[in-house]
Formats: sequence, C-alpha cells, structure tokens
Amino acid sequence: MSDPDHATPGPFYIETDEFLDRRALEEPDTEALSRRYAPDGQRPPDALDADAIHAEMERMVFMVLSVRRSVRLAAEGLAWFPGPRVHGVLGQIALVTRTSLELAYHLCTYAPEVLRLLPDDEIHDWVIALLEVYDHSGTQGCIRTMQDLEAYAHGLREPFGDDLDIDAIVAAYADSIRGLDVSDRLFQRRRKHERNIAVLFMVAMSGSTKGWINDVERESMVLLCESLELLGDRYAIYGFSGFTHMRCELFRIKDFADAYDEQVHARISGILPQDYTRMGVTIRHLTKKLLAVDARTRVLITLSDGRPDDEDGYRGDYGIEDTRQAVLEARSQGVHPFCITIDDEAQDYLPHMFGPSSYTVVEDVAKLPYRVSDIYRRITV
Repeated sequence: MSDPDHATPGPFYIETDEFLDRRALEEPDTEALSRRYAPDGQRPPDALDADAIHAEMERMVFMVLSVRRSVRLAAEGLAWFPGPRVHGVLGQIALVTRTSLELAYHLCTYAPEVLRLLPDDEIHDWVIALLEVYDHSGTQGCIRTMQDLEAYAHGLREPFGDDLDIDAIVAAYADSIRGLDVSDRLFQRRRKHERNIAVLFMVAMSGSTKGWINDVERESMVLLCESLELLGDRYAIYGFSGFTHMRCELFRIKDFADAYDEQVHARISGILPQDYTRMGVTIRHLTKKLLAVDARTRVLITLSDGRPDDEDGYRGDYGIEDTRQAVLEARSQGVHPFCITIDDEAQDYLPHMFGPSSYTVVEDVAKLPYRVSDIYRRITV
C-alpha cells in the first residue's frame, strides 16, 4: 500500500499557495462594469452577490485555476444581472464541465458577455453549438467562437441568412490568399428575438376591491414588476378610481421613466380601495401616455374586479359602451388593449367591451398574482 504522505501528485494537483497567489486580482472598475452591464447604473433588486457567484464558478472550474487567472472579474460582471439569469448561465457552464473543465473556465470568463448579448432562450442553443465546435476544433476553436459572440447575437457570420455579410466576405478572401481555411459563415440573419415592447397596466382601485382582493392585487403587482425587470420590457403602472365625471382619479405607481426601487415598492403597498370604476376616460388618457413611448408594440392591460361602474348614469350600458368605444379608439391608434378580471360574470360584457380574444378571467382569485405574469408573457410573445 502506498504511503499517503508521499503520494505522487495527480494531473490536477494544486499547490495551495500558488492557487491563492493566482486569485489575487486588482480591484474591479465598478463604474466601467456598470456602464457595460447596467447602463442605468443600478443593480437589479435580485442581483446575486459577487462573492457567491465567484465561489460557485470556482467550485466548477477549481481544477484548472492553478494555471489560469481568477474568474473574479467575471463574477463582478455577473453581479450586475438579475439573479435568475445568472443561475441560468451558471447551469449552462455546469453542463460544459462534463465535456471540458478548460472550456468551462473560458465560458466563465465570457459569461457576462453572454448575458449582455443573448436572451435567455438562446443561451442553451449557443452553448450546444459551442460544444459542437469543441468536437471539431478543440478549445482554441471555441475561444474564437466566443470572441464572435457579438456577431452571433446580431445575426452576423451565419452559414445562411437574409443578406451577405461584407466583413465576413473580406475576412474569408484574406484567409484564402494566406492559404488558411475559409469560413462558410458569409451571411447575416435578421433575428426575431428582439423585444421592443411598452406595456401600461391600469389597476382598478374601486371600493369593491376592499379586503383580501386588494391584497392579491398588490402581490400581483410585485410579482409582475419582478417578471418585467427580468424581461427588460418598458412598463408603467397606474391605479384608477373616481366619483362621477367631475372627479376621475389616476394614481401613478410607476411611470416608464421610474426605476423599480423602494419608492415604487411603497406606492404598490399604498394601493388601497377608493371609489368607483370609470374605465373609459382612464383608457383614453393612458392611451395617450403609451403613444408617447417609442415602441414597436404598445399594450394596455386593465386589471379589474368587475364591470365599469360609477354614479351619474355610468352604471350599466352607458359605462360598457363608453369603455368599448375607448378600447376601439386605442386599437385604431396601434395600442393593444387587454383585460384581466376576477369577475365570474365577465362573460356577460367583456367579449363586447374588449373583443372575444382580448380578455381573460382568473376564476381563483388567490392565484391572481401567479397568473398575471404568466398571462403577460403569453400575450406579448
């Protein structure tokens, strides 16, 4: 039996002192990281701590760090992204560790750029393509592929596509003159994943929402904000109520220009039952707000617990027809109105007001917070 005190070091043996020396890294430039990964200068509320990210990446690629630089700088970059996105890319890196720890290390260093350039639903496909490159060209070929990540993200240097990529053709010609292998990626493709959406939520704050309906309404707004922050869509939230046509009230919870911060949290907490539900005037006013936003798609979503209602004759057919007319006016200007309601009698009037496919009824009020975000994703795909 061999003496454990004199065992021969294996191929991945790491001298502790050397490893600790290589971990030393100058302080990251926080301002530069902010400019690159968070143009608004704010970390998302659910961003992960850089130390935690660093520890997770080191755990995955520990065996190669004795001959590689620290992944600390990449961890500092990832700390500017929403936590779920970071967990997603770390999961992809874990997938790569099964093939090559060396390749996984390089993917760690590129991870912030991956999140900056690719939407979540494309990262997995890109990593699979990377592993295919590894099978044919090894680690160096994969590094070149990572360096072309920005071109990939913008649909450039594809083997087929909508237009010729002039830069790629020039590079291929230069390679042919030098006797090098010529790439077949000479096209650029228009990608369809870009989201250019502005959405405005108008939340009913009528007296009928008093009690636990008001509680789930507020919880819905919190979960919705969290989802929209992850998606990166521009959004605003306004509450509405009033008493006759003489007092139509609009409560700003979050405007398009507002950051999702403690002030918005406080406004959501302040959503309380008020008076009546005069919808038509609110839809017209908020349509104007939406039209002022430069976006390809504009969506106006009403969250309500019942039909339009107010004093001065608005109750009944008058309120329904006024709301329907406001919806038609919004639609004619390029805004897409939609209604989410918990009213079990909604089938009697919502198809007429919003159209047969522009509303949904959430039958279980307790599930409203979870359904709102899911419904939003479905109607904006």
